[in-house]
Amino acid sequence: KNIVCGAQHTFFIMDDRSVKCCGANGYGQLGLGHGGNFISTVTDSPLSNVENIVCGYYRTFFIMKDGSVKCCGYNSHGQLGLGHTNNPVRMATDLPLSSVGEIVCGFFYTFFIMDNRRVKCCGENFYGQLGLGHKTTPVSTVTDLPFTDINDFNHWTNVVAYVYDTNPQIITGSPINTFNRSGINQMTVTDSTPEARLLMNTMNMTDEGALGRGKLWSVPIPSHMRITSMEVR
Repeated sequence: KNIVCGAQHTFFIMDDRSVKCCGANGYGQLGLGHGGNFISTVTDSPLSNVENIVCGYYRTFFIMKDGSVKCCGYNSHGQLGLGHTNNPVRMATDLPLSSVGEIVCGFFYTFFIMDNRRVKCCGENFYGQLGLGHKTTPVSTVTDLPFTDINDFNHWTNVVAYVYDTNPQIITGSPINTFNRSGINQMTVTDSTPEARLLMNTMNMTDEGALGRGKLWSVPIPSHMRITSMEVR
C-alpha cells in the first residue's frame, strides 16, 4: 500500500494495513520492543490497522485506522509527546490523541494537524520553533497552538517539515529568491499576482535567515509572510 522512509529506517504498509520494517533500530524507532542496531531483513511489525506512518529523526509515528496515534524512537526533547523525555522509547506507545489528520516532523519537534484543523505540537523549543510565544524547552506534552483553521495543509506542512536544517539566502525583495530546505526542496518567490498569504510557523536557527524574512533573530510567535507565488520542487 505504501513505503515510508525515515533517516535510516523503512516501513512497508501492506494492503491489509499490517506493517513490515527494516533498517536502523538503535533507538527503537522500528517499534519492535528492542533496540538492536540494524535489522537487515524485512521483519513483521506487531502493529495492525495502520493507516499511515510518519518518520522523523530516529522516531516514528503510526496513525491508526481509527485516527489514534502510536509512537516510538528517539525522545530526548519530548518530541514524541508522551509527557516525558525518557529516551529511547522502544515499544510503539499510545499517544493521548484522536482524530489526527496529519503529523509533521522537524528535527527534534513535532506538529499534529487535527481533523478539525487545530494544530498541536511538542518537542524542542529553544528557538521558539513551536510558535507558542515562548522559548521554554522541552515541551514534552502535546500542546495546542494558539491559532485555528489551517486551510492549506500541503503548503503549511511543506514549510514546517525541513526548515530546521535550512541555510537559505535571505529574501530582500528582489524579483526571484530561492532557498534550499535541507537540500531537499526549493522555494521560489516571485512578484507575480495574485498574492498568496502564507501562514508560516516560527522556526529555529533564524539567526541564519531560515525564515527568509530578511531578519537574523528568533521569532517565537507565528507570523505571516507575504509570498506572491510559491513552487515546491
